[in-house]
Amino acid sequence: MMEERPNSYRRSFVNVITTVVISLILLTLLALRNYSTGRPIRIEQLPSPRSHQLRVDGTVQLGSSTTSLRLTGGQSAANVTLSLTTAIGEKYPANVKKDQPSANITKRTKEYYRGLTCPRDNPRPGKNLPKMAIVSFPRAGNGWTRQLIQYATGMYAGSHGWQTLRKRHPNTRAFPATGDDVDNGRVVIIKTHGGPTPELSNEVVLSIRNPYKSFVSDVYKRVFLRRKYSRKEMLDFFKSDGWVNEVTEMMESWTSTATHWIAESKRTLVVSNERLFENTEFELARILDFIHHPTSKKKIQCAVETYYPVASAARFNIDPYTDELRIMMDSSIAKVNRTLKDNNLSTLPTYPPISYY
Repeated sequence: MMEERPNSYRRSFVNVITTVVISLILLTLLALRNYSTGRPIRIEQLPSPRSHQLRVDGTVQLGSSTTSLRLTGGQSAANVTLSLTTAIGEKYPANVKKDQPSANITKRTKEYYRGLTCPRDNPRPGKNLPKMAIVSFPRAGNGWTRQLIQYATGMYAGSHGWQTLRKRHPNTRAFPATGDDVDNGRVVIIKTHGGPTPELSNEVVLSIRNPYKSFVSDVYKRVFLRRKYSRKEMLDFFKSDGWVNEVTEMMESWTSTATHWIAESKRTLVVSNERLFENTEFELARILDFIHHPTSKKKIQCAVETYYPVASAARFNIDPYTDELRIMMDSSIAKVNRTLKDNNLSTLPTYPPISYY
């Protein structure tokens, strides 16, 4: 009996060593996959005179992803546990799920990012990039979202309908590739407000904003500014049949944009403009993960610092929506939410009532 205890220890130790070796092989293969290593793997014996306990800690850098391993073993193989976790950059997106929106948190202030040292936004053309669309109804934050993506990836963001844009304004300061041919594989994301097309339906970021806000903003830009309305003319318009007709048409377009792209897209990420505004870092990490360009936490924070979201002020201090319009709009919002739920996509946040716009 006295000779069995050393043999038992020896067998346990061999079991632990075997598991350690297998784990090290796994880490080595992961490292070789992208030819880049992080912290060296460390093996140490825990201070325990009666048990041969080992712990393995290792980190492997996989491009922009970090894989961490911890293995702890006791006297028998049954006590060996292996923990393998992956995070993007500095823990991004360790808690990100592509089909799960961010939780409600307090929005970080501009001062939070002031200590960062960030390079200026200077995107470059990509190479052989697949076509990915960012789709939204107008005035839903599409431009701001593309600025965040463009900064975080360092690559051009393009636009559907580039042929027309090339004639009007081929290059802009915000988007140098506005007039670029999106078929050349140089842009990381392609903006569109139109319906689904076969070439853009493989992978789609669907950006959705509260329609109550989008419609007022869209009419202000498309009608009021273009026709140079006075303030009195703007307020009178909200009381006219023209406003009712506009809302009816916009609601149909807002609904069909969401439902048609959901139906036609092979892979979809739904991004709520309100959630992106409230938790920009987290939501941007989800987007980057979805489009296969995850990056470091600092890069994401620099993107947020450079294009920090600013809430638009109320322009009219009135509520232009009648009860009849609200019933119609709420019904359409519910329809889009049902479509999202039926397709296992994240539903929209609850839009609180707004007393003035």
